Amino acid sequence: MITSRRRLTAPTDPIVTLAELYEHLHLDTEGSPPTHPEDATLALRVQAATDEIDAGNGWLGRALLPQRWRVAWRGFPCSRPNNPDAELRLPFPPLIEVQSVRYRDSGGDWVNMVEGTDYEVRYGDPYGSIAPLYLSTWPVTADTHNAVEVTFRCGYDETASPPNPLPDLVKQFVLVVAGTMYNSREEVAVNVNTRTIRQFRNALKTLQVDQL
Repeated sequence: MITSRRRLTAPTDPIVTLAELYEHLHLDTEGSPPTHPEDATLALRVQAATDEIDAGNGWLGRALLPQRWRVAWRGFPCSRPNNPDAELRLPFPPLIEVQSVRYRDSGGDWVNMVEGTDYEVRYGDPYGSIAPLYLSTWPVTADTHNAVEVTFRCGYDETASPPNPLPDLVKQFVLVVAGTMYNSREEVAVNVNTRTIRQFRNALKTLQVDQL
């Protein structure tokens, strides 16, 4: 079981640009590049809609855009050779790359592991994982709370080779939710049709994964 998780680097770009939200809401803009007097409010709505489903606290369980995480376990799983349960599954798919793996040895010192020598990376669907090499076992760790740490990048990345673009359904969901929050600012919404949001939320459940 994962004992701690921390996002080290957040996505640098929004899922939905302000220009896309202008078009979705049919807003009048001015200037070049176009701007709107409530750009700050619009950006907050996009962020709030994104946070509902993005890695960390979002219910979708996936990383939407490239981001960097560090997760920890109390120790490695059972390490019999070729044990199919010996892998450590990484949360927030899709996995882009594993950047580092380290553990505390029985003396409490950190030991850095080497991919291809000490472990292999498995790019599964939906979860990526790390596992011991064939006929190998995990080392013994100290009996402490966060004895194993993995740092990795995850998220949809259209610049990857091959490209792995963000599903259109995710982008449409953020547009609809952000737009609804912008148009309905009172504590009690009146005459607000939430059917579209429910439909997108139900459709997104086909992409939902378990929280590790």
